[in-house]
Amino acid sequence: MSLSGKTLLITGASRGIGLAIGLRAAADGANVVVTGKTVEPHPKLPGTIHTAAAAIEAAGGQALAIAMDVREEPQVKAAVKAAVERFGGDGAKLSFQQRAAKPASATRVEIFAKDIAQWSHEQAPRATPEWSEATVVLRWDWSDDEARAAGWRPAVNAFSWRETVRNVGRLVIAPLVHAEDYSFDIDEVVLSTDVD
Repeated sequence: MSLSGKTLLITGASRGIGLAIGLRAAADGANVVVTGKTVEPHPKLPGTIHTAAAAIEAAGGQALAIAMDVREEPQVKAAVKAAVERFGGDGAKLSFQQRAAKPASATRVEIFAKDIAQWSHEQAPRATPEWSEATVVLRWDWSDDEARAAGWRPAVNAFSWRETVRNVGRLVIAPLVHAEDYSFDIDEVVLSTDVD
């Protein structure tokens, strides 16, 4: 599958796995939003968001470097807004690798707005001991009924779908099984504007 013309927002993209994903996407001609906390060179760690963006553009992609701490909701909102303004898009696709020592009943992706879980999507395939990919799609222009048809479910007293996506603060990925001996891992989390 080619990533040409598609947009990815990658956290921690100034080095390591995040940078590697960005470079691979750039080889296909993707747009890459490079986010991270390293703006100035670090004495012990290589790379900044700016050197990563330059490397991605040299590899054939388009890049936008944004200083962002993923724990800070206003910074996340500002980064998504800047990405949409630069590269466009009618929605987003969230993909990630998941695994669990014991199979989970389901993996839930929750959209929070104004610090409250508003809508959730229970993922398939379920997490197993082997790494597997999971993907959910969200479009900004869906009605509540269209969001439900795509597998999203509102919480009790949730905002409308459109109000939720206008005020989104964070996405949470978690298993529905919670036990002391249960472990759940995710990796390679990518948010892209590649939505059909």
